[in-house]
Amino acid sequence: MNRLLDMEDFPLGTVVRTPSGRVGKVVKHHTESKLDHFQRVSVQFGKNPRDGVVLQPQFLIIVDKAPEQLDLFRPLVQVARRTR
Repeated sequence: MNRLLDMEDFPLGTVVRTPSGRVGKVVKHHTESKLDHFQRVSVQFGKNPRDGVVLQPQFLIIVDKAPEQLDLFRPLVQVARRTR
């Protein structure tokens, strides 16, 4: 049986895949509160801080090596020019 992943398994800057298939970087850890006993991890998909999600670590998959086109902080125009 696989163990559940914990927040410490996802250091800041880790590239992860969400259940919907989107790839992003871990930018923040949320500890449990008095009302909610779950740890959560903030994942950002691009430069816009509103383009992100907060999920429990057990739902994330660590991406070993992200391809160059998944560099989240480079404009897609630059990626398209390099691939031609």
